[in-house]
Amino acid sequence: MTQVDINLSIPSWLYISSSEIPIVLCSLSIYLIIQYISMISLLFAQLNIKLTEANHNEILTLLNNYQIIHECCEKLNKCFGLPLIIFLIHIYVMISVYLFIISDKTDYWLLFALTNTSAQSIILLLVLLYQFNEITQMDKDFKKLIYMKKFKWVHLRKTLIASKMDLFLSKNPRIQFTAFDFVNLDSNLFATMISNILTYYIIFTQFN
Repeated sequence: MTQVDINLSIPSWLYISSSEIPIVLCSLSIYLIIQYISMISLLFAQLNIKLTEANHNEILTLLNNYQIIHECCEKLNKCFGLPLIIFLIHIYVMISVYLFIISDKTDYWLLFALTNTSAQSIILLLVLLYQFNEITQMDKDFKKLIYMKKFKWVHLRKTLIASKMDLFLSKNPRIQFTAFDFVNLDSNLFATMISNILTYYIIFTQFN
């Protein structure tokens, strides 16, 4: 089997210490969050490619690399939760005002301005949710590959490598993105937002 380079280069800026969290919360924009999650997505894609081509001697290193990426995702949940919640509230408030103006049929200049701002925010949200879903899917693919290799390498049963793989699969550290555990950041969030927006619109039209 072809030997592959299994060393992932983890950028130092992906590591955020606890003392830096207040600075991060104050200064990070949604664009930097997108950059952060894009880097994690790239690393995860590299990891899955390496796992596909790896032999049994490289599995433990790849599992360690997975743990690093998993910790980066946990850091994202911990450090970027507040900016994401503020961003979601911002979208809800803008859309609520937007729907009120539509139902009231006044101030069309404000309506035009809100349309532009709302569209930008929704596009950013869609980009974020797409990347979150992509990483979640790659996480599932990684576990599936580990499971397949475990049964493929029958000769490794009752070895340290097999026990490590069993431990990894039994613990099943699932990657899931949330905003302070207040809301799950996945495709269901956008569907929920659409249903809420339609509810708001019905309420506004009934009172006008």
